[in-house]
Parts: sequence; C-alpha cells; structure tokens
Amino acid sequence: MWVWAFCVAVACASTAHAQTAPVEIPFAPQGRTVLGIENVRTRTSTDTRGPNGSGRVTATLEINGGESPFAAIWTTTRVEANGQVIVQSSPGAAQLLVGMPVGLELAENGSPSAVQNWPEFQRHVIAAVTELTPAAERTEQWRLATEATQRLFASMSASDAARLLFQDVGIMAICQHTGLVVGQPLHSETMTPNPLGGSPIRTLVTYELVGVDESAGSARIVFSSAFDPESVAASVREMIQ
Repeated sequence: MWVWAFCVAVACASTAHAQTAPVEIPFAPQGRTVLGIENVRTRTSTDTRGPNGSGRVTATLEINGGESPFAAIWTTTRVEANGQVIVQSSPGAAQLLVGMPVGLELAENGSPSAVQNWPEFQRHVIAAVTELTPAAERTEQWRLATEATQRLFASMSASDAARLLFQDVGIMAICQHTGLVVGQPLHSETMTPNPLGGSPIRTLVTYELVGVDESAGSARIVFSSAFDPESVAASVREMIQ
C-alpha cells in the first residue's frame, strides 16, 4: 500500500462548522503562481520481506494561470529514499529528472494532461543521462538500463508520459474542485495498468482531509492506494497460463 500526504489550497469553511461542513478545494491559478511541493510517500507491504519505508520528493511547480489547459513547469529539486539524498549534482540525478525543468500541460483540475515537446524532452533526458555519467560508470548494466528507458519513453504518448512520470502532480489534483469534510474519508476504486503487461489491477483508493490551516488557506490530505489481493492473484494466474 502507498500513502501520500500533501497540502492543497482551500476555501475554508467557518471554524464553527469546520467539522461538519465540506471544505471547498478550488483550483484556480491566477497569473504566475509558484508552488513549493513536498510529497511524502510511505510504503507498507503485507509481505514482511517487502521493501517498506518512506520517501520524500521536493519540487517546485510554476503555473501560468488563465484558461485550461494551464502551462506549467515542474522541477524536482530533491529526492530522499532508502537513506539516500539525491540533488542535481548527485550521481543518477538525471534518471530521476532531479534539477531538470519539465514543461507540462495541466487540465482544469490541475492534473497533468501532457508533457510539452515530448519527443524533444526524451532526447534531452537521454543526452543528460549520458553526459552526466562518467565514462568509467557506463557499464553494461548502465547501458541496458538506458536502453530500457528509451524503449519505455518510445512506447508513451505525451499524455501517457504526463500521467506516469508525474504522478506527484496527479495525486495533488485528485481532490480539486471537490468538497471534503475533516475526518470523513472517501473511498473509491480504479484500475491500475499491470506492470507485468497483463490485465489491469483493481486498486482501492482512499483520501481523507485530516486538517485545515485557515490562516494559510491550506489543507492536509492523506491519500492511500492498495492493490486488491484477488485482482493481483488473478493477474498472476493469467501471466502463468
């Protein structure tokens, strides 16, 4: 199961009704808006041998307001995971797009709908990975990983890339243009593409408004997702057969 905690801008209800009245969560960027983003992910595996832990992604999102689709620039500035900290000057930063501004188009609710200049962006990423990797570190394993990245990119459209590569932006957009009540989680389900290439996997999702900072005009929302065990088992059987 993955858990994300993130903050969004809100139109706050009055304090007297904060516990029962929905808190409206608009998405209406005006002019040039620059947001500081910090997403914390926590992974909890039902398998005791699973890779549990948490990671933190720090980024900026610059949005040019007006009419949708909105033009935006996402820049990951720092990634923390498994006891490691990766910044722009760190080995492997290019593979994680750290320090690399990415032009995005955002839909009406702020979700990423396309990577701007997608073919050029692909070439730029591969060139950056090569340039920033010392010749001595360009091992066979590195070559295979780079070629796998190229094939993955080639299989994606600009909209696919936006959804798959910039999930942090998509997560923030989940609750936009809705009204949530503090302490009342909402449950739904979706289908997640199968990483093994089989049928999509049924995924159970929950998001909950856990607190509101009226003075800052922001709210803290916790979003969690988990694969349905029966759907996973069916997918494995399908792959075996």
